[in-house]
Amino acid sequence: MPSHNEAILIGHAGKDPELRYTQGGDAVANFSIATSEKWKDKNNGEWQEKTTWHNIVCYRQLAERIEKSVSKGNLVFVNGKIRENKWQTAEGEDRRRTEIVAITVKNLTPKPKQETAAPPASVGAPTVPQDDIPF
Repeated sequence: MPSHNEAILIGHAGKDPELRYTQGGDAVANFSIATSEKWKDKNNGEWQEKTTWHNIVCYRQLAERIEKSVSKGNLVFVNGKIRENKWQTAEGEDRRRTEIVAITVKNLTPKPKQETAAPPASVGAPTVPQDDIPF
């Protein structure tokens, strides 16, 4: 039977992406996003909330693009594959890290509208007092 590994997340970036390069010259960016779920407690009727943090890793052009376009607090859409890394520390302790290897990242936070400044009243134009008008 075939299998499928896909994660789709929408959450807020917990920090700005950190961009680095491998020895081979490939770009790698890491950041985290928080997703939250809310529910009403059956016992006391109060709203509860649980936040889950997800580690996101991006490679190559995607890494370079998101490093410029995603900032802490932005709402982002991430589509990718779930990967678990296992390693052992120098002290012999086993470590695990689950991360999402991003295929697509979209910043869903709208860009702030540019304020249009009113043009200066008379830049470069000579000013003429009203009583000096020749007609």
